[in-house]
Amino acid sequence: SLAREAEVLFLEANYDREMLKNGPYPPPLKARIASKGGHLSNDEALTFLAESGFSGSHVYFIHISDTNNSVPLLEAAARISSPVPFTVCAKGACYGVVGS
Repeated sequence: SLAREAEVLFLEANYDREMLKNGPYPPPLKARIASKGGHLSNDEALTFLAESGFSGSHVYFIHISDTNNSVPLLEAAARISSPVPFTVCAKGACYGVVGS
């Protein structure tokens, strides 16, 4: 797979299933988010990471919902199961220098 060959991986971890289930969104929007064509949950992202064979240097978790996820929650889950160093990218934060 492409993930197996990559040095760095950017992986969506958009929502926590319980936060989405109990959150303020209307049922049709919740269903779309959680659908196969919607977004990746924390669990789905971490399962993909584990099953992909990725052994690069770093994974960045991106596109984290302000409403249905939290950085500390995802960090705690990733600490348990990520096989490589990771960064949970909070919205609006800068992670390193681009260019010279």
